[in-house]
Amino acid sequence: PLPQLLMQVSTGSDKEMRYVRSFEIAERRQLSLEMQNLLIGRSAIFVPTIDAVCPLGECMLYANDKTPMSWDYGHFTVAGSRFVINALKATGKLELP
Repeated sequence: PLPQLLMQVSTGSDKEMRYVRSFEIAERRQLSLEMQNLLIGRSAIFVPTIDAVCPLGECMLYANDKTPMSWDYGHFTVAGSRFVINALKATGKLELP
């Protein structure tokens, strides 16, 4: 879980923090692409969160208020969810009323 991992490296080096930020990014991008491809021609819409959470190859560790982005392997915290929604809306990838 991200909060536990952050506690373990909170006094660590920049190298450790970069490792945490890049953890499994290639696998997550590949999964996102596969999910997007599976929905081509179907009535469902896939909104990839990977670009909002992991811009420039490093994942965001904290939401804007310094709360961890997620509380386990893949579920956003409330603050993380708000960050993702706002980021997707700002880039036009998510249109909400």
